Amino acid sequence: PRLEPLAAVAELRVVQCQTDRTTARERMAGRQERAAHTDATVISDLRYHADFRRLTLPAPSLDVDTTSGYDPALDRIVAFVNQV
Repeated sequence: PRLEPLAAVAELRVVQCQTDRTTARERMAGRQERAAHTDATVISDLRYHADFRRLTLPAPSLDVDTTSGYDPALDRIVAFVNQV
């Protein structure tokens, strides 16, 4: 909700990244050592992944699957973000 006012002063683009639950768990566990990045309670409670709600804004949006690299490819993501 706090992003919507930015539409008055910026051209918004939304990049929504997603992965499967197993990959998300592996990544979260790997980040556990960097406490500044992830709270340990999030790692132990994967409701965080299940309860995720996609961002909905009246702006162009691109879905990116990050399970194995980037799909679509990074150059396409950058081109989407930089569209004028």
